Amino acid sequence: MSSSLPTGGLSPRDPSRAPSRIRGFFTSIVRRYDRINRVMSLGMDLGWREAAADEVAGAPPGLVLDVGVGTGDLALAVSRRGRCIVGVDFCRPMLQAARPKVADVSVALVEGDALALPVPDASYAAVMAGFSLRNVADLDRALCEAYRVTRPGGRFVSLEMCPPRRWRWAHWLYQQVAMPVLGACFGGAVSAYRYLPVSIQTFPDAEGLVQRMEAAGWWQVRYRTLGLGAVAVHVATRPH
Repeated sequence: MSSSLPTGGLSPRDPSRAPSRIRGFFTSIVRRYDRINRVMSLGMDLGWREAAADEVAGAPPGLVLDVGVGTGDLALAVSRRGRCIVGVDFCRPMLQAARPKVADVSVALVEGDALALPVPDASYAAVMAGFSLRNVADLDRALCEAYRVTRPGGRFVSLEMCPPRRWRWAHWLYQQVAMPVLGACFGGAVSAYRYLPVSIQTFPDAEGLVQRMEAAGWWQVRYRTLGLGAVAVHVATRPH
């Protein structure tokens, strides 16, 4: 049976991902963000972050930049592997929520934009993005910025929801029906959780993200899928 579901492309400067709009969405759900993540993923999101953290831990020694640090869960997982992290986010309430969680570990928090990272060229051994690439207004620019601030030989790790190649109708129904309902019940911000399914369906699939990463200059791009194909961990290297 053929499918008419959109595969996604995320055109440059996607108006549905205007920074002010996305900042407003995440501000509206920040107090319940961690809880709704557990509920919507059936608790699997913690394991997904651990899988991404393992890949970050395999990067060369040095500082790690977390782009779109959010409430800090991925940064915490990486810090447990002995890495020092700088977390960047353009949503101040998210950073405020992360601060008490990372107060006792090697994580510094900075307000900044994924499309214009406030850090020098080639200054990080690894850059990671956990569930944040899907929300940028210009995916290609975000990938190029991550490349710019990574040292030659350094690593980029993305953990992201993506349109699956299998069970697409089941995933679509869950995203379009269950996610908004759960968001209303547990998150208290219906409009934000109506946006999230759209952000997934219009994001490149795992192979499409490989192509976008390679176009930004990344080498040796590989990925593996989790969550029945609805989540992908991509790993790439900046060439020497």
